[in-house]
Amino acid sequence: MLNSGFADFQSELLPVGNGTIRGVLLRENDNYSLAIRELVDIDFSEGRCEDLVDEFTSTQIFISELADPDNNIGARFVELYNSSSERRYTNDNTEVSSTIDLSDFVIEGQSTFVISSDSMEFESVYGFAPDMGVGTNSPADSNGDDNLELVDPFGSVIDIFGVVGEDGTGTDHEFENGRALRNADVTQGNQAYTFSEWTIYNDSGGNGTINAPQIAPHDFSPNVRE
Repeated sequence: MLNSGFADFQSELLPVGNGTIRGVLLRENDNYSLAIRELVDIDFSEGRCEDLVDEFTSTQIFISELADPDNNIGARFVELYNSSSERRYTNDNTEVSSTIDLSDFVIEGQSTFVISSDSMEFESVYGFAPDMGVGTNSPADSNGDDNLELVDPFGSVIDIFGVVGEDGTGTDHEFENGRALRNADVTQGNQAYTFSEWTIYNDSGGNGTINAPQIAPHDFSPNVRE
């Protein structure tokens, strides 16, 4: 787009907003330009386009399994599941006293995403590599009495396990030396912990949980939505 340097509006800045431009199309060899004859040829009276939003939220990504095997702390993991039929960028964090940034990862439709506290030991035990290895003292390294939240890119909780501020020991969300498995009929996250959505195994059996310590690998199902 160009105008003559002799034009009385040549020093004016282009207006903000969006709209229409009218001018004379010029060609010089293979280069084209639009010549503006006067300011009334530019009508940018409409508002500017909104910024492109490339972050989204979805309650169809949720926590599907938590593992604290009785026989091997290195085989602990957190599993997420995408119950929709579409692939989704996770754009979420699993939070407790520490945080895992998952914003660069994709979960395919009706697929899992497994996060391990020890990726080498996980692969040795379960026979395949986790989708992400995060190390000890992370949300994937829970000893069974912790609470976890799944948070979208806008800071809203879209799923939760346990009760924030409550030690899980002796409660209906303790999975020490065991497993917390999201029931198969659950298809989306829940901002409030609901015990009826889970089947929980541990080494105590209190408050409706099952006293049955779980042994890796055969008592767990990472990468499989049961």
